[in-house]
Amino acid sequence: MDWLGNSVAVMRSLSVVFSLLAFPCIYWLCLELFQQPLVGWMSVALIAVSPFDILYAQEARMYSLQMLMILVSSAVLLRAIRIKSKLSWGLYALSLSLSIYTHTLSLFVAVAHGIYVVANYGIRRSTEAISLSSMIRHWAINLSRIFLDFNPSYSLNDFSSFNNFLSISSITLLLILVGYSIYFLCRNAPRKTWIFILTLIIIPLLVLVLPDLLFGGIRSQNNRYLVASYLGIHLAVAYLLATKMILSARIWQQKFWQIITLVVIGCGITSCTIIFPAEIWWNKYYSKESFPVAKIVNQANNPLLLIENYWWSEGNLYSISQFLDPKVQIQLLPEEKMVNKIPDSFSNVFLLNPSATLQEELENSQSHKIQVVDNIKRFSLWKLEK
Repeated sequence: MDWLGNSVAVMRSLSVVFSLLAFPCIYWLCLELFQQPLVGWMSVALIAVSPFDILYAQEARMYSLQMLMILVSSAVLLRAIRIKSKLSWGLYALSLSLSIYTHTLSLFVAVAHGIYVVANYGIRRSTEAISLSSMIRHWAINLSRIFLDFNPSYSLNDFSSFNNFLSISSITLLLILVGYSIYFLCRNAPRKTWIFILTLIIIPLLVLVLPDLLFGGIRSQNNRYLVASYLGIHLAVAYLLATKMILSARIWQQKFWQIITLVVIGCGITSCTIIFPAEIWWNKYYSKESFPVAKIVNQANNPLLLIENYWWSEGNLYSISQFLDPKVQIQLLPEEKMVNKIPDSFSNVFLLNPSATLQEELENSQSHKIQVVDNIKRFSLWKLEK
């Protein structure tokens, strides 16, 4: 941004570059794992149209770089084990360090790598509470979204938008495909290969699932925390599809798996076609709440929106500002004597998420009264009445 400016395109372009670099890296990783170029090309095709990957490739956040570094460190690890040079192990240490520096959850990728090395080469070479049924439904929905994503809905407890034949059948079929892919991988791939992919899927997942089951919470329901596991699933599905298309005993079986491959890739393309024109999707679920609040402010005459000057309120302002009309004026209130800083020249004065301190100060004021206009989970909108 210092070099090129702070436009939306500039802020998001670096994530796009990282996401594109993931293509050769996942192809390289597949060559190290399977020694089959077709599996590599299948992996490239799957992540190229994955709704999950494309959503985060457009984010001005670290997740596309995290994916890239997981792929690089994984491929470099396998190469280091294969050629056994000091340089290759140094490159692995560097790539893993960069991966952890990108996101601390990459520490668990390091754990997965360590377990893989120990399992194959021995210890000497290794240097919020909700119901279980609700958690399982969330896991199933989130897993299906890496291949098929038609629904922008995100809710911890409301699954009504998924209780239809299309959603239930598509999620079920995708779960069967993923389950069979993992089974097929373990039955047919070399032991070193399936252990690597299985640890990449299971370890980062267990680190989040077990605390949720034991202590409560929703860590495992956040898709963006499971980038490593989803990459492992992509590899397993790519191996299944690529192998079945060319090694099936009968022609009709090859044709069948070719159709399955086209359907899977078609689901990704269709999902991306639906996502691209949408203003809000599930990965920005708080924006779903900010939109109706901004609509109320936009409809007012000569409006002023007041925000308290602390980090939580400012973070909410960043989310809602993209929906506000240019006519809406915004003012940050200081931490002390906030009421004295409210101007009188506006016809409608709103407050976004006023703190308990500000509410009490306004209620005790002789010249201002407040009333709730809209109150939802993350955003509450109040209006000043003189």
